[in-house]
Amino acid sequence: MEMITSGQITKIHALKNAIGLDDAAYRDMLDERFGVFSSKQLTAKQAAFIIGDWEKKATDAGSWKPHPGRKRYQEFKGRSPHLASPRQLRMVRAMWDQVARAPKDQRDAAFDKLLRRVVKRDSINFLRKTDVAAVVEALEAMGAKKEAA
Repeated sequence: MEMITSGQITKIHALKNAIGLDDAAYRDMLDERFGVFSSKQLTAKQAAFIIGDWEKKATDAGSWKPHPGRKRYQEFKGRSPHLASPRQLRMVRAMWDQVARAPKDQRDAAFDKLLRRVVKRDSINFLRKTDVAAVVEALEAMGAKKEAA
């Protein structure tokens, strides 16, 4: 089990402030979701999940801008070898952005729904390397339908 990095801890605390969580609510969330009382007790995978979720919320709220020099999903680098790499996640997400018909504010939820239907995963954060081919196939089929219409 790979433990959280200092960079992930820093980012979690910055995002906590960006989404307006007070310390009590933050610690309650950690306890409810992961059974810990400090971000230092999280695994790298749990931290990556929180970062992805809070980054989306803070960006949607207009209180956070992703770092312009950093590639999306880079916080997943070095995670478990059976999970999709950051490069695969960026590819899948770029394909989704091209074929999605949902309004921009509903695209993330629509993408999560597609992932649940196609590969039984709740979020792109949990996509396995073996799931990527099925997701790509589904997105290509959506692209073909979009072009035909």
